[in-house]
Amino acid sequence: MDSNTKNPSKLTRAKPALILLASLFAIFSATSISYAKFQKDSSLLNNPQPTAGTINGKFISLADAPAQVEVPVEEQQPSGPGLTGPSRFVIPDIGVNAKMESLGLTPENAVDVPKSLWTVAWFNKSSKIGSPGPAMVVGHYSAYGRAVFANLHKLKNGQRIIVVDENNQQHIFAVKSSRSFPQSEVPMADLLGNKESKPRLEIITCGGGFIKETRDFTNRTVVTAELI
Repeated sequence: MDSNTKNPSKLTRAKPALILLASLFAIFSATSISYAKFQKDSSLLNNPQPTAGTINGKFISLADAPAQVEVPVEEQQPSGPGLTGPSRFVIPDIGVNAKMESLGLTPENAVDVPKSLWTVAWFNKSSKIGSPGPAMVVGHYSAYGRAVFANLHKLKNGQRIIVVDENNQQHIFAVKSSRSFPQSEVPMADLLGNKESKPRLEIITCGGGFIKETRDFTNRTVVTAELI
């Protein structure tokens, strides 16, 4: 006969110990999950996304060099939200339906960007939407999806972009290319050049890895689209 059958008191004495061990294991498991979640949440809090001011103008400047956009005095236009420009920017395939504003250059001679993470801006020193040449559009990026152009890099050739102008007319563009450049090597002269070309969009946002020290990203994503 089994020794435990002979001495049922042994099983009785073992039950509280087993229950205690099971309880401790459950508490430890729950604590581990909570701590892992806490670490993840703390990481997001300690590594916030860059704000508009910190990436303002970095679309066009080379490291330790002057900005690459030079606008002749006779071509300069007043900048700011009051300047007439397009009103809506829509990219159905990545869920973008954003308000547009009109912005020019910063005092540092750099392309200005919206203050909001969810609006886009037409650079009003570039061509008007639907006119020959490049119309430049800028907006913010977030690696966590919390910005208007978080998924811009996912666009494929042929996908549509719709811009509604100040007269409520729709201009439909098709994506021709999507490229990524190191932040100091964006070819602004090429992007803003060829003003006699077919009407096109040059859309710029951040991309690549996040640089905690400068609160910036390593790359710039550039999507080119042509009027159809």
